[in-house]
Amino acid sequence: MAALIAGTGAGGGIQGLAPGVDILPIRAYPGADEVDFGFERRFAEAVQYAADAGAQIISVSLATLYIAGSQEEVTEALEEAARQDILIFAGTGNDGATTNEVTFPNNQDGVVGVGAVD
Repeated sequence: MAALIAGTGAGGGIQGLAPGVDILPIRAYPGADEVDFGFERRFAEAVQYAADAGAQIISVSLATLYIAGSQEEVTEALEEAARQDILIFAGTGNDGATTNEVTFPNNQDGVVGVGAVD
């Protein structure tokens, strides 16, 4: 996703939509081999961290039908970021018309869902 956003095309690489912008990578979701101790809190803290760091856009490469704990903390963080005029984008799927779905967090107020077309 970072290359699609900020790629300069140098050396035959990907030409992104906003070449040369600064990317602030934040990992909130645990890896496959990691135990999840509070994803919702980490996700909310990541959104707040990005807002505090002056992010103008938050891109969330995640779409899930279910989050184990309360979504309230994440929803509040996303709403606060939107109130600060931060644009928020979240994935809806990668398989075009077959599985792009309304899921969390793309179903939250102030979040734009983005999905594959084929």
